[in-house]
Amino acid sequence: HIKNCNKGLSFSIFEKVYYPRKIIDLHPDGSEFDKKYVFSTGGDYDKALGKTVPGIALYHQGMDITAVVSTGEHVWDLTVRGQLLNESWANYGVVWSPPNLDESVDIPYDQRGGLELFVNLEKVGHVVAPVANDDGTAITWEELPAVTLPKLDPAGNPIPGQKEGPSVMMFGCHYEQMEDGADVTPGFAHFHEASFDEMAIWTRKLVKNKSLDETLFFLGGYIKELESLSAEQFADMLSKVDMSDPDQAASAGAMAGTMLGNQKPEEEEEPEAAAAQPAAASATSSGASSGGGGDVGGAGQAAAVSEQSSKKLTWKEKKKIKQLKKADIFRGLLGLQGATEGSLPKHLDNRYDSIATAAGMLSCDRDNVESWKIVNEDFNAPSSADYIEELENYALSYIASANISFYDDTKYFTAATGEYMVHIPSPEMFMSMGKMTMERFRMRGHNYDVGAYRHPPELWKNARETWESPADKIVIPTEMFADIPECQNNPVTFMYAIYPCYGRFAPLRRNPVTISSQRFVIDSKIITVRFFTNNDTYSPSPKDSELCSNIPVDMKYSPVKVKLYHRSKETTRRKILHHEYEVKTTIETRRCIMWNPDLGIHGAWDAEGCTTVMSEQDSTTCECSKFGTYALAAEKIEQPEGKDDFTWLLVSRYVGFCLSLLSLLIFITILTVNKHLWEMFHIIRLNTGICYFLALLFHFISELNAIREDRHNNAAFASLILFFYLAGSYFQLMEAFAEFRAITAGIIGGKTACYIPIGWGAGFIGLGLTWFLYGADVGTDPNVFIGWENETKMPFLLMNYFALGSALLLSAVVIFNSSTPQTRKEDVIEDLQAQGQGLAITNFLFVMVWLFAYPAFIKFPGREMRDFYPVFSIFNAWMGLIILIFLGFSSKRVREVLICKKKKPKEEKYSVEDQDSSPIVPLEIPPAESPVSSRPTSANVDQEGEEGDLPGAVDTDSDDSSSDDDEDVVDSSDEDTDSEEDNEEEGDEEEEEDDNEEDDDEENDDENEEENEEEEEEEQDEE
Repeated sequence: HIKNCNKGLSFSIFEKVYYPRKIIDLHPDGSEFDKKYVFSTGGDYDKALGKTVPGIALYHQGMDITAVVSTGEHVWDLTVRGQLLNESWANYGVVWSPPNLDESVDIPYDQRGGLELFVNLEKVGHVVAPVANDDGTAITWEELPAVTLPKLDPAGNPIPGQKEGPSVMMFGCHYEQMEDGADVTPGFAHFHEASFDEMAIWTRKLVKNKSLDETLFFLGGYIKELESLSAEQFADMLSKVDMSDPDQAASAGAMAGTMLGNQKPEEEEEPEAAAAQPAAASATSSGASSGGGGDVGGAGQAAAVSEQSSKKLTWKEKKKIKQLKKADIFRGLLGLQGATEGSLPKHLDNRYDSIATAAGMLSCDRDNVESWKIVNEDFNAPSSADYIEELENYALSYIASANISFYDDTKYFTAATGEYMVHIPSPEMFMSMGKMTMERFRMRGHNYDVGAYRHPPELWKNARETWESPADKIVIPTEMFADIPECQNNPVTFMYAIYPCYGRFAPLRRNPVTISSQRFVIDSKIITVRFFTNNDTYSPSPKDSELCSNIPVDMKYSPVKVKLYHRSKETTRRKILHHEYEVKTTIETRRCIMWNPDLGIHGAWDAEGCTTVMSEQDSTTCECSKFGTYALAAEKIEQPEGKDDFTWLLVSRYVGFCLSLLSLLIFITILTVNKHLWEMFHIIRLNTGICYFLALLFHFISELNAIREDRHNNAAFASLILFFYLAGSYFQLMEAFAEFRAITAGIIGGKTACYIPIGWGAGFIGLGLTWFLYGADVGTDPNVFIGWENETKMPFLLMNYFALGSALLLSAVVIFNSSTPQTRKEDVIEDLQAQGQGLAITNFLFVMVWLFAYPAFIKFPGREMRDFYPVFSIFNAWMGLIILIFLGFSSKRVREVLICKKKKPKEEKYSVEDQDSSPIVPLEIPPAESPVSSRPTSANVDQEGEEGDLPGAVDTDSDDSSSDDDEDVVDSSDEDTDSEEDNEEEGDEEEEEDDNEEDDDEENDDENEEENEEEEEEEQDEE
């Protein structure tokens, strides 16, 4: 009870609060403000009722802060206005002591006692006399019971009217029993939303006079000056500490922890100051940490940050410099000056306190994670991995230097067993290390389970309650030196450490040989296991030292076993057919890795030496043949992202699709309804038009979100698009090949039944090959273009490029040889030339458009590429119009059909009336001349023309010529259009012509050879 505090009472508390705007806008004495309690034990009073509740209280009301102390007999009330500190920590201290009200005694007012209020150690109010009536007379108070817990019966139920235990302490509220001159139902009220910290109570008055100021206790070790102490100033202070003295080193560690907890916000730091002084801080820290990895934390780091001082810094550079300076400060605590061989355990025990302090740089704080990521981006600056290495080397160096023959127990050393075991818990890590004899180490079994999260249980309590998935497992082999007698008496040093936050900002450099994925994250806690022997001979030879330093056995058969629990709950991608129950994930696979400090300048992650034994839903088991730092890498899947569809692009593409589909529909209709066009070339073109009509139609429909977002619909339409595009390309190749044979060899017709199956079959082959090789990825592209991965698109692209490229090459040959065709019919030549030109232009345009498809749909990781998707999508959408123009209207036959033009009948050279009445004299051919069959084709044609001009000559070769010429369906349909009887005769002649085509070719070849031989003989005679 407070009335028993004859020596007075003192209490203090830290508060951080955000005040609303109305506290300034409204009148401070208005009724709008309610009481907001900071702290209360129920102390209260009501002057109108004359009632009081013993206790103490501190509350805000508007701009006022009020302290109340009630003993039950007297009440002190002290109200001060205007002591408001918004959004910052403020310390409130209250001192009360029974007052000396004897005015006959000459005592200074501030020493008479009563109630005093301090804000941040500054005295802001003092009242000596208790609350009295308005006329100054004392009030006789009705004392109500103090607020305590109710007494409970054995069953745990409250006993009415009975209390027990001390007063109840309440933060942010008050137990209200009366208010504004009236009794109220007892209950909690006057809640206050604020942060509170470090409540402290003294059962006496804290004295403040000229020689002693005990009010400093209110701050509890808090030193305001440390808030404005810069990193450079602290580094300078730290450089003056003798780190070889364990007591000074421990004090420096405690001070560094306070420094870390009171860092100024980054926005308050002047950029100029941050840029001007990094080199000095780094150089100072380097000197302080000599022996503890100075190459990484000293001059190298100073050079890395000093380069930024001469230019304007970006926000990233500011963060990097600040993080490096902070890391330099804590590196100063990791000096190895006191790590001398044979040190007594009692002199080493305090050394390990610095480890927990330095581990503050490994916190999960968002700003710390972001700062380390920025530092890791600079390959020339020491990374977070270098900091971890220095921390572990510090721990191992000191514990390895311990003399385990010491006779007395210490905090960590047990003399009876000779085991020196140190456990260092902190929110950022748990490190356990030990030194003992080889025999004691091997007594833990062939495989030593270190008991992570279990032993010692009291030190693991915080980790079990706050860390994610506290179930990782570590097993260390113990039989490495079992077969070497020279090493049996040597002590061993080992260590394991678990870092719950380090994986969030660890460097993501990799060995590209063993880790192929360019995108991976650390998906577990990071665990370190280290082990080595201590050579305890007085003067070991190099051979003995080498013998017990290198592990003599292949740890592949006795590996370090680590079970790592996943940070992400996603499963890895499974190679199964896509169904509704297929697991959607961003992780390709999980792989056990370890840090290799020898890769690159500052090391990298490497999968060599570690085996992924088993990966389950929530954990993965690893076996590693080397000691080191282990983690679990989750190789990420590049998430499919659709191409950007701008409004102008959508409009252009949709208009192109509509016009192309209409054009192809017209093209197909023309070729279908006109029997005059039912010959080989136009039948192939009909199939080409059908393929591209369906391909563009399905491509157009695939723009719907219902198609793109549903895996089954996506796969179905992607397969149809692949099939019809590929079949269309191969029909272009078939037509180009037919044109090539007609122009270069004079072979026309007879192969339609072969070309059609090849065109459709190529589409089936490409579709089947894609599904067989990459069926699991088909339907994953948001733009419905086969699949998301590059490999899935490659069979289609390669086959398509082969078809279009070959067609373009053949068309070029046709164009270059169209002036010297191997056929004699002028109308056929005209048709072939027109068709060849249109086909060549079409093939060229298709090749150009599909060349853009490769960079439009193929991904190039790590390279900046222009986006070719708009170019391809627009031109591809308009290709139907190209087919109508260059495969339709460019054909002479199609134009004749469209204008309904019929070919004129063949005119006779002589009419009956013009015939000469003279007798017909047959011409005789001298026997010396060569027979007609031996003449070349051109000679026969010339002679035919000359003989036809002779008077009275009769054309007797018309029937024979029709059977000797190499014609096809095109030639026969153009021969005679005078009557239906002529057409029937021509149909019979076509069958004969097909049978004689090969014979004609052979005869032409023989004629050419004979003519060449005659020319050679004539040249020889002339010589």
